[in-house]
Amino acid sequence: MGTINGIYETKNIEPKTLLLGGNEFETGVLNVPAAGTGETINIPDGAVLTRDGTSGKYVVAEDTDGALFILVDHIITPITEAGDYPVRVCIKGDVNRNLVTLGGENLTNAQVDALRQNGIFALTTHEIQ
Repeated sequence: MGTINGIYETKNIEPKTLLLGGNEFETGVLNVPAAGTGETINIPDGAVLTRDGTSGKYVVAEDTDGALFILVDHIITPITEAGDYPVRVCIKGDVNRNLVTLGGENLTNAQVDALRQNGIFALTTHEIQ
């Protein structure tokens, strides 16, 4: 992470980079339930997941209770159909807050704090032109 030395430091990253560094991953199964009538399923990279207590599979998080993970499987997302999908998730490290969603919405400060308690640091990035 570096030392605090009073010097402002910057790191150049691509504007749409989800993973910012120091990340650890886990592979598992994401369970996606069928959508309701007239609804569509859209689970993109950056979605916050949690683990189902019964099956042990990942599910899309509706709140910040329990262990939290970030979907980072670039191959099959966005997921648009119900079923079980093998996925890769971030279990620790730095992620781009601008690209992380909980329930399809941007993160609140309280949700960022909950991710931090799980070892995931959602950092705000800025595009400089």
